[in-house]
Amino acid sequence: MLSIQKLKPIRKLPKTGDIFCYKTSDGLFRFGKVVKDDAVVGPFRNSLLIYLYSTPSKNKDLIPPLSKKELLFAPIFVDASMWRKGFFQQVKNEPLAQKEVFLKHCFQHRLSKKFFDEYSKELPRRIEPVGDFALHFDQSMCNQILSALNRT
Repeated sequence: MLSIQKLKPIRKLPKTGDIFCYKTSDGLFRFGKVVKDDAVVGPFRNSLLIYLYSTPSKNKDLIPPLSKKELLFAPIFVDASMWRKGFFQQVKNEPLAQKEVFLKHCFQHRLSKKFFDEYSKELPRRIEPVGDFALHFDQSMCNQILSALNRT
């Protein structure tokens, strides 16, 4: 069973365009991208909207193509705890290309079942892919990543 290994903790806040990695116990690196650093999840302002990709690499400096088709799961909201605790590590920053980002993001509230965008504005309908309208902290984020990786 996989686990996520800690890398070097950082204090610098992640920003839009950051490409980051995390390392799993199989020795492989996987990558993610900060798509928004100003997302709003209910009362939580300046949340991070990230994409996590399934394609692994043996070296954190050899980043595979990061395509929306290779998402590990739907876009997700996180805080900076994954970086502060060393689970995520920035690799580089590059401008986001329009083709790399969904035109619309959609998240479903667990209780009300309503749909919202990344700024907590209610949407009239579901738009795929649908993420969870919740802010994920380090432990829930690790659990979600490992659950997805163990399914593949």
